[in-house]
Amino acid sequence: MKGGGVGIRGIISALSLQPSAGEETGVGMVAAGTWTRWIGLYDMAGLGGTVAQWSIAEAADSVAGIGGMGVSQTAWSACGRYLYVVERKSDGVLVYDIRGERKMLGWLVGRHAGTNQRLGVDVFGADRGMEVWAGGVDGVVRVWEGVGLSEGAMERSWEWKAHDALGLLLLLVLVNALWAFKKLI
Repeated sequence: MKGGGVGIRGIISALSLQPSAGEETGVGMVAAGTWTRWIGLYDMAGLGGTVAQWSIAEAADSVAGIGGMGVSQTAWSACGRYLYVVERKSDGVLVYDIRGERKMLGWLVGRHAGTNQRLGVDVFGADRGMEVWAGGVDGVVRVWEGVGLSEGAMERSWEWKAHDALGLLLLLVLVNALWAFKKLI
């Protein structure tokens, strides 16, 4: 077994740098995610030593019930307190409080990202907690507000249809018809 069974397992598929925790500490940690559903946190202020590592499979499948097939993105809150773990073929996003025991704080449900394609999320600071924005395979952008203020499952706050495949198809048919009509004239 490579590395004697120590460390995260699998090919690294996502990296993100924790925002600076303050001038006295300088750089924070880097979060690494793998296709085999492992997360590793590494100290960037010192020699890059391992801070923590864990599998997210049970949390995503059994606890949250959102599924997943490998980490496609890790993202940090602006304060560096929360780590968001995004997987391909997942119906949600895992939210971890990395202070102390690094426990799963909750999960965002209803993402609709059941694809192997990388569908990313963005995290923004808000008046109350954090906002997480995520697109789904159905062309809908979903927004969760107040992320980090409560534990457990969190339903989206609002959504909007950003892309409509049928509308695009109708537009292409119309353009094609106009082009054909123009050729006849």
